[in-house]
Amino acid sequence: MTRFLESSSYPRLERALSALTLGLALGAAVGCATPRKQPQSGARGAALTSPPAADHAGTSQPGQSAPSPTAASAAVGLPESHRLCVGGSHTCFVDGEQTLWCWGGNYYGAVGVGTHGFVGRMEDMDTEHAAVKLPTRVPSLEHRVRAVGCGSGGACAVTVDGRLYCWGQGEGREVLQDFADSPLPRNIGGKVLAVALEREHGCALREDRTLWCWGANGSGALGHGPRDPNEKRGYSPATEVAGLRASVAAAAVLEAATCALLVDNSVWCWGGNDEGELGDGSFEQRYAPVRVSPSVRFAALAAGATHACAWTLDRRLLCWGTDAFGQLGNGKIPKDNRPFFPSAQAVAHEFSGLRSLDLGVGETLAVDGNGELYAWGDQHWGLRGFTPAPNPTPHRIPLPGRAVEIRANETHRCALLEGGAVWCWGNGESYELGNGSDANHREPVRVTFPK
Repeated sequence: MTRFLESSSYPRLERALSALTLGLALGAAVGCATPRKQPQSGARGAALTSPPAADHAGTSQPGQSAPSPTAASAAVGLPESHRLCVGGSHTCFVDGEQTLWCWGGNYYGAVGVGTHGFVGRMEDMDTEHAAVKLPTRVPSLEHRVRAVGCGSGGACAVTVDGRLYCWGQGEGREVLQDFADSPLPRNIGGKVLAVALEREHGCALREDRTLWCWGANGSGALGHGPRDPNEKRGYSPATEVAGLRASVAAAAVLEAATCALLVDNSVWCWGGNDEGELGDGSFEQRYAPVRVSPSVRFAALAAGATHACAWTLDRRLLCWGTDAFGQLGNGKIPKDNRPFFPSAQAVAHEFSGLRSLDLGVGETLAVDGNGELYAWGDQHWGLRGFTPAPNPTPHRIPLPGRAVEIRANETHRCALLEGGAVWCWGNGESYELGNGSDANHREPVRVTFPK
């Protein structure tokens, strides 16, 4: 989960993000992070480290001899809009008129409407403002938003002119080394291409294809070596990830590691690796990027708490990391107490293209080229007929229409359909499903927008 603050108290971030714009054609995703310690929260992950002169196997340096972004743009990334995100217990959506709507749990002002229901102790909960029951326009951002990303206790939006606004829980220790909460959007910086948020750090992709990361660096996740013991409260400000310069197409943050898709169609990961989440065939922590499956060329990338998946140019989906619930989709349930795969596994399904891909804590979801939704792994909050038991093979999830985008966290997930309707299912105790009810739903319910 990531906290969000205004930039006025920390001008270095503004300078770091001063040249950014959104580039979804290159697959630069606005990341949706999941929760840490708040009501109805789940947890996913995040991290990043600095690039090496060569990876551990002696392959080329990330970005070396890479084609220009223009030359690679047709090959890299999914045609996703990133109009939808799900957080710890809240949801946000950008409609066809570029209006931003949010709803659900509002404990730290996560919905961005100027109120909040939780600051400090649970016994101080303001029940009147603890949840926003139906989609509500986010003030000051109406008709200006291009993309949105959720953290566990807040969210960030990229406007049509490339500015980054954030609100909610004061995860400033990741960004501003501050702890203020903001129930309204605050301008963080300008010209953001993409931002990915997780529990204790985040990364931003610049227009010049450089990657900047901030936050906790205990696993070496920020791209500049081991944690500096002199950093305030153990958190680092936004710093450029050296060595990936001008070659990053997209980044995905895990709980303790980060992966980057470069414009040469290679994927590199670094940071914590206790569960094989770096995909380099080892369980060794890496302070410098290592390449995933060097012989494979990738087109898109997504990450969950401790597993990641990437779509290849030859139309295969490969996943690596934790597989406790079958979330890698290789058709096999691990039989020992170490359900980890440090090398990429092929998902046991032939997809007719790929429109959207998202990973939760123990689940993976993908929308194929025909708009059909598939899910595998832990589907405790999935549709009727699925159980909390591991599901290692993709199953089709019936929806009332063809899906364009899928977003998930630990306890709820939402799909954007062709035509603009949004359907959600799972935990609804904080009104995160957007139908005005706090009931849980194993089948999708349609989000009710004011007319």
